[in-house]
Amino acid sequence: MRKLFTALTISMFGISTFWANAIVNRQAPATTQHLKKDGTSDRRYKSNSVTNSSHLRKNGKPDMRYKSNNANAGKKKN
Repeated sequence: MRKLFTALTISMFGISTFWANAIVNRQAPATTQHLKKDGTSDRRYKSNSVTNSSHLRKNGKPDMRYKSNNANAGKKKN
């Protein structure tokens, strides 16, 4: 019985070690985005910059304070 328990313990340890190595050695999918060290997108690059679709209010309507949504944004009123 002791030999069986030892064999099962060793095999479970081997399987768990193999599984942990398989998870750690997974490669991240190749992306064209430039990322910072913490994994967030780096806004210094044009490909990661804010797009027009992000200028929305919480209710989903376009935010008229931005020039991309309102041609008169930032102009002085007469």
